[in-house]
Amino acid sequence: MDMKTDGYVKRYKRLDKAQSQKQFDHLIELFESNKLIAIDEINEMKTIVTKKGILTKRGEALLDWIQSELIDRSFMVMTRLKYQDTLKLLPHSVVNKRLQRIDQFVDSVMKSLAPLKQEKLILERFQNHTHKLEPFKI
Repeated sequence: MDMKTDGYVKRYKRLDKAQSQKQFDHLIELFESNKLIAIDEINEMKTIVTKKGILTKRGEALLDWIQSELIDRSFMVMTRLKYQDTLKLLPHSVVNKRLQRIDQFVDSVMKSLAPLKQEKLILERFQNHTHKLEPFKI
């Protein structure tokens, strides 16, 4: 954001700048460290459902955290990259490489949920929450 003061009036303008490769790498490292936290939590949990097939509070909290911190943020970065590609702020080849890297990350997150052995329940829960991202898709 760029701010200019004109007397008592403050004017804000969004600056559309692309991330450098170093900034993008740092972001991916942050995503990876969050994924490791989630994997540690998954390994500590024996199950995320009760005998009746209902999510436990701890399991629900874990899935919500994974959804918001890993999946949703990844999709927001992907949306931003597509927008920067539309504005020609980044070369198309760089955007494609970054999108592939984020896709690989999301795939690895989903594979890390395999030890919970509740694929159908997890996918259903994530699909119910992805409708929030629909307006942001380009």
